[in-house]
Amino acid sequence: MYKERFVVHIGAKIYTFLIQVIVCFYVFEKGTYLFTKQAKSYPIDYSLDAIENSINPSDFFRVNRQYIVSFASIREVIKMSNNAIQIDIEPCVGNKIMVSTHKAAAFKNWLEQ
Repeated sequence: MYKERFVVHIGAKIYTFLIQVIVCFYVFEKGTYLFTKQAKSYPIDYSLDAIENSINPSDFFRVNRQYIVSFASIREVIKMSNNAIQIDIEPCVGNKIMVSTHKAAAFKNWLEQ
């Protein structure tokens, strides 16, 4: 059974996000965040390892140590030199996202599923 939603606590407020509105999960300055289709980031109380084990692997892929991306959010895949792969997601999280070289083959297979 995979998670269908994530809950975010900010102060006294509680927000819920369905998995379909999440573009990616990422790590920044020792915190983990989810990034939505509305181009907003929210801190969450999960590690990327925990997230990776709780979401559907056909919908999300961990491309490197910092990012788990949604298949539906991938706008462009760019093959770079030395078998490196860069992906652009929509909306843009602000950074270039590179697929780690040891995950490149698995990423290409995942794209074709």
